[in-house]
Amino acid sequence: MFSLIVPTYNEAGNILLLLESVHRVLDNVPHEIIVVDDNSPDKTWEIVSNFASSHSWVRVIRRLHDRGLSSAVLTGFEIARGDTLGAMDADLSHDEQILPKLIEAVEHGSDLAIGSRRVPGGGAVEWPWYRKASSTGATLAAKVLLDLRMSDPMSGYFVLKRGLYESCKERLSPMGYKIIVEIYCKGRPRKVTEVPFVFRNRRQGYSKMSRIVIQQYFLMLMILRFDELAQKIRYKYHTARYRKVKEWLSPGEVLDIGCGQPCETMPDGAFLRFLGHGTGMDIKPLAGPFRFVQGSLLELPFRDHSFDDVVAMEVLEHVTDPNQAFSELSRVLKNGGRIIISVPCENWLWKLIWTGWERTFGYMWHETHTGTMAPEDWYGILSQHFVIQKHRRNWYFDLLFELTPRSSTN
Repeated sequence: MFSLIVPTYNEAGNILLLLESVHRVLDNVPHEIIVVDDNSPDKTWEIVSNFASSHSWVRVIRRLHDRGLSSAVLTGFEIARGDTLGAMDADLSHDEQILPKLIEAVEHGSDLAIGSRRVPGGGAVEWPWYRKASSTGATLAAKVLLDLRMSDPMSGYFVLKRGLYESCKERLSPMGYKIIVEIYCKGRPRKVTEVPFVFRNRRQGYSKMSRIVIQQYFLMLMILRFDELAQKIRYKYHTARYRKVKEWLSPGEVLDIGCGQPCETMPDGAFLRFLGHGTGMDIKPLAGPFRFVQGSLLELPFRDHSFDDVVAMEVLEHVTDPNQAFSELSRVLKNGGRIIISVPCENWLWKLIWTGWERTFGYMWHETHTGTMAPEDWYGILSQHFVIQKHRRNWYFDLLFELTPRSSTN
C-alpha cells in the first residue's frame, strides 16, 4: 500500500479538489491519503473529516498544539499503513500526474524519489524573478553546505521507502518546511530518482512562506551541517577505541555485549564488523553478517565458560545492578580468559559535552544513563571483582580496562 501525507493549514478551498484528483490518478494503486491539519481557522480539518466519512481511503488528523509542515509529515508517517510513503502540498502546486512514476521508482529500487523542477522537463509557471532567485539561492545553499545529490531539495514533493524513514526517524528533529532535506542527510539513501514536474501557482489561499520560515530553513541547514561533522568525529572516536580493544584480544571466541549502534551513523555490530568475527548480544533484536543473540547483561543467554574474551563497551553505565553484571561477565568467560570493558570518563568536561549532545543531536541516547561514576569509582568497584591487568584512555573521555576475574587468579 502507498500512504500519501498531505499537511494542511487553511486549505479549505483546495483540499477536496486535491483529494479527488489524487484518488483518480492512483486508481490502480492501493492507497490511503492522510491529511494532517494544524487546526486551521478555516476548518480544513472539518471539511476533510466530513469527506472521509464516506471515503474510506481518506483519514484526517487535527493537531491542536503542534505546528509546522515538516512535523506534520512525520506525524502522518507514524500512523501510515503503507510500505511506501509520500508527501505533497495541498495547494495544488504539485502535479499529481507524476505520483505513479514516483511510486514506481521506489518500487523498482530507489530509496527516494523526488518530484523535481530542476531536471529536464521540470520548471515553474509564471514565477517572478525574485521568487526564482530565492529558490535558487536556497537550493545552492543546501548543496554547498550539505553535499546533496539532488537537484531540487526545495521540492517538498517526494516518495520514499518506509525503511528509509525507519532508519533515521529517531534522529529527526523537524524544523521549518523541508523535511526531505533532513531525511536525506540522516537516512543517506543509496539511490535517488528525480522525476520532472512543472510547479503550478496555488489557485486559492495564500502562501505560507514568511521571514520566519526562511530563517528556520537556513538554521536547519547549519544544524545539519554541524550534525554531519559531529557524526564524523564520533565515528573516529569509536574506531579509535576499537583499535585499542583489538590489541588486547586473543585469537579465540569473542562475545561483544551491547553490540547495537554505537552512534547514529554506524551500523549494528560495528565492532564485530571491525574485528571480522565474534558473537554479539544486545537487548533488542539485530541482524547482520554475524551471530546475534537477544538478551540482558544481567542474565546472559550463554553457557558457562563459552568465550575466550568478553567485551562490553559503553554498557555498564546503563545497568542498574553492576555487581550482577560482573558476575555474569565472569560466568561466561573461559578459564584464563579476559574481560575488556570501556566506560565513560565522567569528569566535568565529559558531563558538559554529553548533556549538550543528548539534548541536541544525540536524540536516540536521551536519558539512557542510569547513573554516573567518576574514574576513581570505576577503579574501586572493578578492583573488588577483578584484577585490573591493564588500563588506558581513549580520547580522554573513555576508560578502557583489561580484567581477569579474581577467582581465576587464585
